Amino acid sequence: MLVARQAVSSPGGKTPGIDGKVFENSIDSYIEIAIKPREVTDFPKTYKASPVKRVMVPKGPGSTEKRPLGIPTIFDRAVQALYLYRLLPIAELRADKGSFGFRKGMGTRDASIALKNAMVKVPRPQLIFDADISKFFDNVSHSWLIENVPMDKDILRAILTSEAMVNGVIEATEKGFPQGGIISPMLGNLTLDGLERVVKEPFLKYKGILPKVNVIRYADDFIITGPSLRWCFDDTIVPNCTKFLKERGLNIHPVKSRIIDPYVDSFDFLGSQYK
Repeated sequence: MLVARQAVSSPGGKTPGIDGKVFENSIDSYIEIAIKPREVTDFPKTYKASPVKRVMVPKGPGSTEKRPLGIPTIFDRAVQALYLYRLLPIAELRADKGSFGFRKGMGTRDASIALKNAMVKVPRPQLIFDADISKFFDNVSHSWLIENVPMDKDILRAILTSEAMVNGVIEATEKGFPQGGIISPMLGNLTLDGLERVVKEPFLKYKGILPKVNVIRYADDFIITGPSLRWCFDDTIVPNCTKFLKERGLNIHPVKSRIIDPYVDSFDFLGSQYK
């Protein structure tokens, strides 16, 4: 019942998937959704997610760029919500300290405060790696997720390989996962948790440098601060980030990512300008 309510009342809950069904936020609707898994023989082993309805939406307010949004059916949202609740405690244990996206009680404001605190504390960092991951949701490796996400492998495989309906045509999904799924933000966090350790670990023995190294992340957007080009970015931080992401089927965007002097150049993080 709880997951049925989550599926109906979540953002986008009134947007139908390919079956065209929309449920009212009522007890009767919760019951109808909740009993459906009992109609599937040998659930979850035989569970197969319906294709998601793929639509293109603006990347942000006023943006001309668009990103694909995959809309599952209500029943598939309920299945995702069930496994989301099971994953929550594990995901919190694994979460990076500097991760603020899609975690209970945290938001963009917390990420912005963490970045400001990192920039003013002593010793102060001297450079920033303003990172961008190329098409994060489209490219995450299915094999990495299935091997590393601690949930039922049959269900996870069904979610990841659900087809997509684009303009009435069904397309296969070989990598990535749809933005729009209830479990998608959690899968995104589990994919990138561990980045903070990879970044900081080489500097643990340098007590005067370590405080300058910070990772502030909101979902797939992240900023890394560091002491100097020689100490960090040429030989350590960028190569280590690149290796970490490559293991997950991801790449740093070669144009949108940049190393900047935050005391000279302005930069944008989560819609706010910093200098």
